[in-house]
Amino acid sequence: MTAFRPLKRCRAKPLTPPVPVCALGGAATLGGSPNAGAMTASTNFATPLPSRPVRTYLSAMTPFAHIIALPVRAYRLIFSPWVGFNCRYQPTCSAYAMEALEKHGAIKGSWLAAKRIGRCHPLGGDGYDPVPDPALSKEKNDE
Repeated sequence: MTAFRPLKRCRAKPLTPPVPVCALGGAATLGGSPNAGAMTASTNFATPLPSRPVRTYLSAMTPFAHIIALPVRAYRLIFSPWVGFNCRYQPTCSAYAMEALEKHGAIKGSWLAAKRIGRCHPLGGDGYDPVPDPALSKEKNDE
């Protein structure tokens, strides 16, 4: 029988940002005039890129709205890549449905999504069609 040796633990080296061109002698070392394309000393390569927008509907929906949103998520995951971008409206119908469920809850959000899908036909309109704000719809009902 052979004895097992313990594995060596190695530490990963910390990532360092790339060195700016001005620290290497500017554009003169790259061939060209000394001022052509030279970077300033304030160039910072360690600045993080802007992050993606956070999808707020995952946390803001009621539990019933999450259940109602499952078919929409399944459509976006399975069928939407095959169908392609053919929506007449902006935002797309599935994005509209998710936003309506987030803003208005399961019942009214489902009704708004169904109305939007009903408008999506060759003789219907097109263009920008946002989800109405809940405050505006309450004011409209009060009048």
